[in-house]
Amino acid sequence: MPYNQYIMQANKTPAGDEKILDRLQLVRQIIYTTDTLILVANREGQIIYASPSVERALGYSPNEVLGDGWLKLTRPSQEEFVREKRGLTESARDERRVDPLPYERQIYDKAGDLHWILWQDTHGPDQTLIGIGYDISAKKRAEEELSLQRAHFHQLFEYSPDAIVLEDAQGHVVDANRAFAKLFGYPAPEISGRLLDELIAPSERHQEALALSHQVSQGQIIKKETVRRRRDGSLIQVEVLGFPIKLGEDQIGIYGIYRDIAHRKVLEAQHRQDVEKLERLALYDALTGLHNRHHLDRLLSQELERAQRYGHPLTLLMLDLDGFKQVNDRLGHLQGDEVLRGVGQLIRDTLRESDLAFRYGGDEFLLLLMETNGSAIHAAERLQAALQQWVRQRGLGLPLSFSVGQVTWLPGMDTDGEALLREADRQLNREKHIRYSSKMQRRLSHKTRQVRFQTAFLDSLSELVVSVDLEGRVIYANRRLLHWSKLQPGQLLGQPLVEKLPSLAPLATQMREQSWHPFKAQRRDERGQTHTILVSTSVLKNERGTPYAYVFMGSDVTELEQITEQLSTTKRFLERLNAETDLAAILRLILEETLSLVPHADSGVALLLNEKTGLLEFVAAVGWDLAALQAISFQPEWHIQRIKYQDEPVIITDDLAQFQHEYWPAAEAKKLSSIGQPRSYISVPIKLDDQVIGYFNLNNKTQENVFTADDLRLACSMLPQLKLAIRRAQERNALARSEQRYHTLFEAASDAIFLLDSQGQNLDANPQACRLLGYGREELISLDVHRLIVSEELADSERLLSEMQRGQLPPKPYRKYMLHKNGTEIPVEFSVAPIYDEHSRLKYILSIARDLRQVVRLEKELRESEHKYHSLVEESLVGVYIVDNRRIIYANRRLAEITGYSQVELQQKDYLDLIFPEDRPLVEEQVQRRLRGQAHSAQYSYHIRRKDGQLIHVEVRSTDTEYRGRRVIIGTMQDISERVDSETRERQLHRQLEQTAIQTATMLSRVIDEKDSYTSGHCQRLADYAVALGKHLGLSKERLEQLRYAALLHDVGKVGVPDAILNKPGQLSDEEWRQMSTHVRIGAELVRGIHSLQRAAHIIAEHHEHWDGSGYPAGLRGEEILLEARILSVVDAYDAITTDRPYRRGRSPEAAQAELRRCAGVQWDPEVVKGLLKLLAKRQT
Repeated sequence: MPYNQYIMQANKTPAGDEKILDRLQLVRQIIYTTDTLILVANREGQIIYASPSVERALGYSPNEVLGDGWLKLTRPSQEEFVREKRGLTESARDERRVDPLPYERQIYDKAGDLHWILWQDTHGPDQTLIGIGYDISAKKRAEEELSLQRAHFHQLFEYSPDAIVLEDAQGHVVDANRAFAKLFGYPAPEISGRLLDELIAPSERHQEALALSHQVSQGQIIKKETVRRRRDGSLIQVEVLGFPIKLGEDQIGIYGIYRDIAHRKVLEAQHRQDVEKLERLALYDALTGLHNRHHLDRLLSQELERAQRYGHPLTLLMLDLDGFKQVNDRLGHLQGDEVLRGVGQLIRDTLRESDLAFRYGGDEFLLLLMETNGSAIHAAERLQAALQQWVRQRGLGLPLSFSVGQVTWLPGMDTDGEALLREADRQLNREKHIRYSSKMQRRLSHKTRQVRFQTAFLDSLSELVVSVDLEGRVIYANRRLLHWSKLQPGQLLGQPLVEKLPSLAPLATQMREQSWHPFKAQRRDERGQTHTILVSTSVLKNERGTPYAYVFMGSDVTELEQITEQLSTTKRFLERLNAETDLAAILRLILEETLSLVPHADSGVALLLNEKTGLLEFVAAVGWDLAALQAISFQPEWHIQRIKYQDEPVIITDDLAQFQHEYWPAAEAKKLSSIGQPRSYISVPIKLDDQVIGYFNLNNKTQENVFTADDLRLACSMLPQLKLAIRRAQERNALARSEQRYHTLFEAASDAIFLLDSQGQNLDANPQACRLLGYGREELISLDVHRLIVSEELADSERLLSEMQRGQLPPKPYRKYMLHKNGTEIPVEFSVAPIYDEHSRLKYILSIARDLRQVVRLEKELRESEHKYHSLVEESLVGVYIVDNRRIIYANRRLAEITGYSQVELQQKDYLDLIFPEDRPLVEEQVQRRLRGQAHSAQYSYHIRRKDGQLIHVEVRSTDTEYRGRRVIIGTMQDISERVDSETRERQLHRQLEQTAIQTATMLSRVIDEKDSYTSGHCQRLADYAVALGKHLGLSKERLEQLRYAALLHDVGKVGVPDAILNKPGQLSDEEWRQMSTHVRIGAELVRGIHSLQRAAHIIAEHHEHWDGSGYPAGLRGEEILLEARILSVVDAYDAITTDRPYRRGRSPEAAQAELRRCAGVQWDPEVVKGLLKLLAKRQT
């Protein structure tokens, strides 16, 4: 029946049903006037009624929708969803349940516009389906608009360059943007709900912050520059803008905007300094810091007007710094600037605060002294004294002083500032003139004293000094010359010098020819000895450069000539010594020279220790038969005994023949006697590096005890030359050996070696060089070096040669190509070593070339391998990166895809910038551990923020390695977000399944428990007892949880035991008891299937074991049984004893406790029993 007929039946209602009629009439009126959409469908889903509001809202008349399907107007994408909702409603009707909740349904109107309808399906009479809907499209559009506005606000809020924080009306943080976190170091989640002023206001600014917050809470808008504290404790200057957030008339929060103004403050301070500097430059002298000349014109007029107004005197002091020119001339202008700067500071320090000081120009200064008259002179004196003290402290060594010009304006004088300046300048010039005259007088007096000093000085000289005029007449002669000439001053002064002293005749020729050069004059003294005088000449000239006198100075060089002759002789000896290469010949020369020095010596020998034989060998002899001496086997001990064990030069005075008879073998003594016996003997040990290596002996064959201490000293004077000769001989031997080693190395070297001259031409080449280039040795040496180098590298080779010729160091080993004889280019590595002579001029070049053909081939293979590796890395399915000091220096394509950044953007990006802030400490610690060598590699996971803002989970594997000479981190990265989500869902599902299994098992245990009214609540009581006893015995939280589940599920295995056995009132038979005992195994197996209850399963399996091993199922004893199982066994027994059972009444707690004591140590753990008894006693009290 059409649903409209239900409405029409209102007219057929019996008269007795007026109330029903009224109600139906009211319902119809509501249906016709309401905006609520009403659709009614029959059981087949066809619409049988549509309210008038459908036409008003959707444009469809009732007739257009009647008979259509329930889903006609629904948006296609929602059809399945609406169909499901309809099915839920029908199920609710069939099962007499409450109708499902309303849902949002999308329906198209007749014009094709989409409407959002809040729809409620309900079941009506006769299995009809009634749908009631409210058009919420306007609300949806408003929500979308609000959501858009929120998104816009969120973008403005989050990405504002200023730090923004949102607070509630009580000052608690609601939200904060990124700039706030960056500025203060507090992320928004961390400070949400906390008082902002306690976080960022320093203690000394806390009251200020509270006052500002109070003003904003009163509806005011505040703006203030202040100081706030970052998270790390550092303080920053900020500008705070605070304004209230109102909803209508109610204030619901506060916006705080913080701007970092530290940089602005620096700029403002710099601007103020620049302005002050410009103002100072305009009014003050930059060097001295005093007022400048421009400022003087204005201040002088002002101060003169003030003096005229108040009738006070005004004094001008004009100062000129005398001696300043010498400072510039001798010490330089930079030091002159320092002096002016110091004088300026000295003037400021000396004057009163009311006085003014100006730099007038150059080294002139002007002082304005207020309210001074006669006291101005005291100010000038103080300045003079201060200047002198300053000069002494600085140690300038130059005289500095002030010349002062003073003028004083007195009340009543008719003058201006310009006139005062002119008068001060005139007074200054007058003062300088007076000071100059006084200075000249002092200088003349000084000159007189200087002449007297010079005369006294010349008289004290050991040289002969005489001065003559241009005519050759004597003007002055010092005392030494008068003594030498045997003349009195009156006999010489005014007389021609050459006539009085004929030995100085060459002076007449020099004066006539004006050709000056030293000459020698000779004179005999009283003893007849000839003395040689070396005479030199000086010409005295006046200020115009005109000669006016000659000065002759003579020095006695007799001793000098004697020394020169000795040096010449010594030089000839040394030249002979240096020209000799044979050690024996050198020692003979030294012996001959020594004998010429020692007058009492007529012969000598030199002995050296032979390290191989250990004997002293005669190496050189003068006055003896050397061949006969060398035939003697001379033991060192004989000579040591002879010189009485001394290692210093010694004169031997005892009888040599007697000594030989006592200490020498007869054969050796006879050999020496046949050669001859010296009568006197000097022995000088020869030492090198504090070791005696031989002896140098001088003899006298005819006289005994003839040598003196002077002879010994003269003999020792040749020791340095002797040691030098021996050392040179050793060095020559070492050099010969070194040359032999070098030659061997040169010939056998595996590298090609070339010896070049200073012009780069070949002098020698080793065999490897010949093999490398394919030339014979002579052929290679004869070639021009340019033919061995490829043409492209000739310029570099010439440049390198030029640099070495200029003394520059050669470069490190470098590569180049050489030409083989057959034209092939050979890659080599060159090392160059310049060899310079004693004048630091390039003499030779040692060039070493290493064949790199094998290296070049390997490098080519390596590059090909690197190219393959690079391609493999770039196309890898995992991200690959290299990090150097936190900077990403390489990233492959896959890493760019994972992070959302391009490879170029990732280059040089800080690695930590990608990582979620909460994970950064973990990553930083892992990186530092590898860089410190604590770990070589690592595998871990963390979150990163992609460029688009998405947070993803990644897994990295990284290791430290050497890359281009630096320690870097190389690693791979995989996006494991989906895997982590899947694993999380699996863990959640696993936990749900386990929880379901636990609940199921617990429910099953309760069902078993409730089957028997006698054991009702047994498992729960057991759990309470067991947990309380476990806590008393000190079990951990995790073990207590396992014990609780074991107590709740300990009888779950009884599900496999027949009810008849479980509830049998009498005693069980053996077969029944066997079946009953299986409940332990069944229960343990059931619980073991739950992963998180493995220990609980073991507890259940062992809770019927006895302390003495008589229990079941495994017959465990003592502490082989889990402690939790022993606890469960005791509390199970206590509850069983005190609870009614089908076959007996429950016993009292006291009886149960007595039973426990009786069986402790047999059936139960005595310590567990003791713990339960204490717990029960504690509960009773």
